[in-house]
Formats: sequence, C-alpha cells, structure tokens
Amino acid sequence: MYNSAEAQVRLIEECECLAIIAPASHVQWWDTVRAAKPDIRCLAVPALEHFYGTDDVPAYPFTKKFEDVYDEICYIIQTSGTTGWLPYLCLNCVN
Repeated sequence: MYNSAEAQVRLIEECECLAIIAPASHVQWWDTVRAAKPDIRCLAVPALEHFYGTDDVPAYPFTKKFEDVYDEICYIIQTSGTTGWLPYLCLNCVN
C-alpha cells in the first residue's frame, strides 16, 4: 500500500466506510489500517480473473427500485494521495 495508514483511516472515517473489499492476495496490505481502526471490516474476495468465467450463473436478485436507491453511494474512488491527504469522490448512480 502506498498511502499511510493514517491517511487511509482518515479517508475511511470521512466516507463513513463500513468495510474494505480487497482481493485475497492483498488483504494483508490493510493490516496497518485495521490495527489503527479495528472496527473496519476487511472482506477478502477472489481476484477479478475468478469472475471472468463463461459458465452460466443464476441472476442476482435485486429487489429495490431504482427510484429508492439512485442517490445512494455506489462506490468511492480516490487518488494516490502523493501530495497530501487522500482526495476522494463519492459517486452514486446518477453521477
């Protein structure tokens, strides 16, 4: 991880983040952040290649209506933070 644990914790707190999702091969990169912020969950997921299969898979049931969730945060992107604190942008479905 290139950013300091302090910078990552600040970003997590500002975004009110509840969990980190990281490939299983990179979960250890978050150890210093989790030591500084023990209440954050770190979920290990397979590498992207795992999801590129060609087999048919069942549809994921999504029962919410777009009108009910269009303004909820879908994802957060950040820069590398090489010039200071980590700038971030919260995006929803309409950004």
